[in-house]
Amino acid sequence: MKITDKMRADALERSGRRCECLSGNCRHHRKGGRCKHGLREGQWKIYWRTEAGGNNPWNIEAWCLECFSNNYEVPQ
Repeated sequence: MKITDKMRADALERSGRRCECLSGNCRHHRKGGRCKHGLREGQWKIYWRTEAGGNNPWNIEAWCLECFSNNYEVPQ
């Protein structure tokens, strides 16, 4: 799926410029809590909750690079 500039801007605004990771598997923040890192230009990525969700706003989260690298798995 192509990530548009509008999608990136919407995700950043919705997140309040804070990482939205809530993953209990993430080693970057306490289990069950939201990551406290702020998101700066070029220091964050889009995380897709599900492949089936497509480009819907509820399916897109803004994550800091550390949370993204702790949780992202390359699809097989």
